[in-house]
Amino acid sequence: MRYQRTVLVLVSVLLAGAAFANEYCDGYKDGYAAGYSQVTGAPPTPMSPLCPTKKPRSPEEKRSDYQIGYDRGLKDGVRDGSH
Repeated sequence: MRYQRTVLVLVSVLLAGAAFANEYCDGYKDGYAAGYSQVTGAPPTPMSPLCPTKKPRSPEEKRSDYQIGYDRGLKDGVRDGSH
């Protein structure tokens, strides 16, 4: 019984985290493609990096999760396209 409860809690936490990360990861993917294309003039390869872990947001942060992800993806795309 205890094992089942632990597994249920773990699965619930992972699913909740994935639901909140979607907007951030969509922004990261779009930002990475824009940054990479900006530097190279070509679209990124289909093997673009996986979405990184989202850092905790401060209460004063006004940007959306999508915009935070986009900004980080843009920075990473420019960096990778410059190599």
